[in-house]
Amino acid sequence: MTILRRGSWVAMVLVVFATACAGERHEDDEGDGNFETGIPGSKRLSDLSDSELERLCDEIEEFAESPAVSETSHEYACRLGGMVGALFADPMTDAEARAACAEVYDECRASGGSSMTTCNRPSASCTATVAEYEACMADIPGYLEATLAVIPTCETLTLASLEEDPADAPEYPASCALVEEKCPDDEL
Repeated sequence: MTILRRGSWVAMVLVVFATACAGERHEDDEGDGNFETGIPGSKRLSDLSDSELERLCDEIEEFAESPAVSETSHEYACRLGGMVGALFADPMTDAEARAACAEVYDECRASGGSSMTTCNRPSASCTATVAEYEACMADIPGYLEATLAVIPTCETLTLASLEEDPADAPEYPASCALVEEKCPDDEL
């Protein structure tokens, strides 16, 4: 399924930098989904000083925990988890697919999760700049929202929808494809 393949890098971003199951939230966070580090945009990620990397990591954590991002990523992860649960259940009917999906989805939504933010230094071969990375991160909430619009809920899941690619699946953000291309050895 293309949504699962296309979503794998976005899911990796969210797992590596923050859990998709919402953690603690900052009271002063506007939750607008913007991502800005204050680090000069032309600086390569691989050239960040220790303090700049720490600042980037702090911004990633705050961004991932903002209401706009954490709720969307939580729903995204739970829906994908539900679909994977349905696939692994090897259902014979739509009702079996829906039940297997709902079991995983409901458990995910109820979990609440905890923040698992990690941040690693990019390899020396990573040539993406801070501005390119910021653009990718800023595009992720919109991509997740657009993807959610085409991922079936457990209530609407069918055996056919487990096998088909949605015709109106959103394009993967070009900004993220660029970062991925410029940092092939990194899990940013």
